Amino acid sequence: MPQRLLAELFDIDPCLVDTHPWPTWLEFDPLQQHRDFPWTARGALDALTYSVGSDMHRRSFIPSSTALTANLFSWLTADPLAAGEITSGRRIGEAAVTRIEHRVRTLRRTDDEDGGGTLIREAEAGDAMVADLLAHRSYSLDHGRRLYAAAAR
Repeated sequence: MPQRLLAELFDIDPCLVDTHPWPTWLEFDPLQQHRDFPWTARGALDALTYSVGSDMHRRSFIPSSTALTANLFSWLTADPLAAGEITSGRRIGEAAVTRIEHRVRTLRRTDDEDGGGTLIREAEAGDAMVADLLAHRSYSLDHGRRLYAAAAR
């Protein structure tokens, strides 16, 4: 039965397929349950990390290492200063933040023109990288705000 297969794929108890009509049993998908993150910088980071994190892999939301590698390679050739800030483990500066903002604008424009289906892995890789930078690197208050804004887009 296709509905049972969907339930298994989404980690929904198969008994709910029998006790709830289609498609209401989909509401029990754990990833569709409300998550309450505080309205703070830490809450925003937790929400971002959750959106690109561990449970999403079963729906192909974990960024592929290929997408991340391709993204960083394009940075190395287009903007070595930004790539150095991203890969060196030092403080994130203007070059990296500006490059991230530029990439977000480019992805948004491409999404508007071509649709987002082909961009999802690249966008998720970028979100994962921004979440990692916010969680593990230092940056000025202004750069932090801009990184959070880029992640929100």
